[in-house]
Parts: sequence; structure tokens; C-alpha cells
Amino acid sequence: MKLVDITPQMLLDGSQSCTDTAAQLQARLATLRRDVDDLASYWLGPGSKAYKQTMEEYDSCGRMLNDALNGISRGLQRNAGNYVTADEATVRTMPEINGIPAARLGPEPGA
Repeated sequence: MKLVDITPQMLLDGSQSCTDTAAQLQARLATLRRDVDDLASYWLGPGSKAYKQTMEEYDSCGRMLNDALNGISRGLQRNAGNYVTADEATVRTMPEINGIPAARLGPEPGA
């Protein structure tokens, strides 16, 4: 099995991609919302009520999608920071580990 190599930079790049996608998505959703809002005046009575409910759901789903993408972005940023912190801790402790005497796995000498 091949190990997956992930670097902090890859995580930061993924985070930025999520942030960029969220911004692009919000812009597209806003454009679509404006285009569809022009149709609102054509809906009357029960159709108007259904239209408004549908658009409320549209707005809510758009917010949830935006929140999800931004949440993923923040999670990737935290993970990148955790990788860096863990790597730095490993580098700091390596001299201590290298100074530990080798394990004696066999019988004691002269026994």
C-alpha cells in the first residue's frame, strides 16, 4: 500500500481553494437570485407564497453550502498548523531520542 504524502502547503492550498470556491459560488448564487427575483412579480396568490418559500429555501441552502466550504477551509488551515507543530516537536525531540542508549534485547553479557 502506498502512503499518502500530505504537506502543510497542500492543506493550505486546499483551504484557499475552498475559500475561493465559496466566494465564486456566493457570487453566482447572488446573480441567479437577482435574475430570478425579476420573475417574482409574475407570481400571484398561492403561487407567490410558494415562490417566496422556495426562494427562502434557496437562500438557506446557499448559506449552508457557503458555511460548509468555509468550515472545510478553516479545518484544513488548522490541520496545516497541526502538521507544522508536530514536525517542529519532532525536530526538537530528535536530539533527545538520538542520545538514548541502544536497547539490550539479548541476554546480559557474561550471563
